[in-house]
Amino acid sequence: ICVQVDHDPTDMTWSLYRRTSNPSSYGCDMKVAGMQWNPARYVLVKPSTHRDAAGRLHYKFPKTTLEDVAIVVRSRADPYIEAMLSTNGSLNFGIGSNDAYVTALVCLLIGLLLAIQPGCQFYECYRTQRARGKEQRYSKLDQWE
Repeated sequence: ICVQVDHDPTDMTWSLYRRTSNPSSYGCDMKVAGMQWNPARYVLVKPSTHRDAAGRLHYKFPKTTLEDVAIVVRSRADPYIEAMLSTNGSLNFGIGSNDAYVTALVCLLIGLLLAIQPGCQFYECYRTQRARGKEQRYSKLDQWE
């Protein structure tokens, strides 16, 4: 169980802080992009089953204690809550600047390697075109003689 609380400095009291108009939106578990803040997280406990001699089905639930329950109280200005708000509940802040720099260098290198073959083809076309131009100029000079 996790709840958000807010401090009122006028009367020095703490109260549950609701993020939306939903009466149960005072929890710490953000769902649906800020529209619902669940106060409880739970796990379904599955019973074991067995049949008796008459063929009737019996269920046996595992032993549970209050040691399995954790109660957390967070201020509405808690950094965890602020992180949930700024990432829409995913807590994914993207890649760091160093990772982005390395990724950019790798992409640039791959792009340059892929550009070698078309660059060579363009250069070959340029050389061929230039050679044809020289031949045409010299052939025109022979015609004037």
